Amino acid sequence: MTQSQLIYQISEAGQKKNWQQVLQLYRKFKMEFPDFFDFWAQYWYARALVETGNFTEGLDMIITTYYQNPNFEANNNLFDYALHKLKKKLTSDEPMDVDIDNIIRLIEERADQDTIIDFKIKLAKKLREAKQFDQAISILENLDFQKINTDKRQTMYGLILSLAESYALELSNLYLQTNQPDKALIIIEKLMKRVEQLDKNAEKYLRDRKAQALIKLGKVDQAIKELGALLKRDEWIWYYRVAEVLKAVGQDDLAFYFALRAALNRKQRPWFKNKVYFFLLSNFLKRFTQEQALTIAKFLVKLYADNGYLNNKRPQKLIKFFDIDPGQLPDLKELTRETNRILILQSCPEKFNGTVKNVLGDFGFIKSKDGKSYYFHRAEVQDNWKKIKTGVRVKFCLGWGYDVKKSMFKKVATNV
Repeated sequence: MTQSQLIYQISEAGQKKNWQQVLQLYRKFKMEFPDFFDFWAQYWYARALVETGNFTEGLDMIITTYYQNPNFEANNNLFDYALHKLKKKLTSDEPMDVDIDNIIRLIEERADQDTIIDFKIKLAKKLREAKQFDQAISILENLDFQKINTDKRQTMYGLILSLAESYALELSNLYLQTNQPDKALIIIEKLMKRVEQLDKNAEKYLRDRKAQALIKLGKVDQAIKELGALLKRDEWIWYYRVAEVLKAVGQDDLAFYFALRAALNRKQRPWFKNKVYFFLLSNFLKRFTQEQALTIAKFLVKLYADNGYLNNKRPQKLIKFFDIDPGQLPDLKELTRETNRILILQSCPEKFNGTVKNVLGDFGFIKSKDGKSYYFHRAEVQDNWKKIKTGVRVKFCLGWGYDVKKSMFKKVATNV
C-alpha cells in the first residue's frame, strides 16, 4: 500500500470516527514510512488519541504538529478541542491518567514563548471550569508577567486580546473565584499601567474585572467609577452592571433607571438580555402596574420558550407566580413591542421643552425652560441629527449619565 493510500484510509476512518482504526493505520503508516510525515495523518492520529483518553500523547502530537507548521489551522482548532475534552474528563468521576505537569513539560520543550503562555492560559481556563482552581493558579502564577507580550494578536476574525491581557483576565478571574480580590486588583492594575493605550475590548474587560475586585474589597465608589467610564459605550451589559452595583448599595432609583436602559438598548437582541428583564421584575415589581408586570413576564416566558429554555427555573418561576399559560401567549414581536412601550414609559414619564444651547461634535447642551442646562449625546437624538442646531426647540426626557471627570452621576437629556 502506498503512502497516499494509507493517508486516505486514515482520513476516511477519522471522518467516520473509527478511532481505533485510525490508531492502527497510523502506526502501520509510521512503521512502513518512518521518515515521511503528513499533517492530516498526524491530525487524525492526535484526534484519535484524545478521543480515546490518551491526552498526554495526543497533546504531544498536537504540539509536535504545531511546531512543524504553526499555520496549520486544523491543528490549532484541535488544540482547543483537546482542552475542551480534557475539561470534561476533569469534571467527570471517571478515573483517568492525565499528568498535567507532563503535558506542560512537553509544550515547554517544543514551542516558542508566546505559544507556551497561550497554552497555559487556555489550560488554566479549562482547569478553572473544572473547579481545579489551585492547579490553575499554580500554572499562571509561575509566569513572569513583565515578559508576556502586549502586542495585539491578529486572527481570521480580526483583533483579539494580547497575551498579557488574556493572562491578566484569566488569573484575576481565578483570584476572584477563590476570594482573593486584592491579588486580582494587583494583576489588573499592573497591566493597565504597563499598556499605555488599551484596545477598546481590552479596556472594558479589564475595567469590569477591576470593578468586581473593588466590590469584593468593599470599595463600591471606586467600582462605580470604573464601570461609569464604560457607560459612554452605550452597551446594555454596562448599564446592567452599574444597575446591579447600585441596587446592592441601596440606590434603587438609579439602579431602576440603568436597568431600564439595559433592557431598552438596541445594540443586542433581547435574548442576550433576558437576565435584565428578570432583574427588573425581581427587584422592582412594585414600580409596575399588575398589567404591566404581567406583560413583561409573558414576554420573558415567550423569550425563553422560543429559545428552547422553557423548562429552566426562571421561566417556570414566572409561570407559577403570574399564572401564565405558555401555550396561549401572543407572538414574540407583539410582546416585544408592548414590553418596550412599558419600559420607555417608565424611563421617560414626562417630556420637557427646551432649546439647543450649543452643539459640540457628537454632543451638546439643552437649556430647559427653568434655565438649567442639560448634556445630551447624539445617540439620544430621535430625529435627524442634522436638524439639531443652536436655537432649535426640542422636547426631551430627563435621565441619568455619568460624569467621568467629576466621578458622579448627573441628570442628562435623553430621547431628544
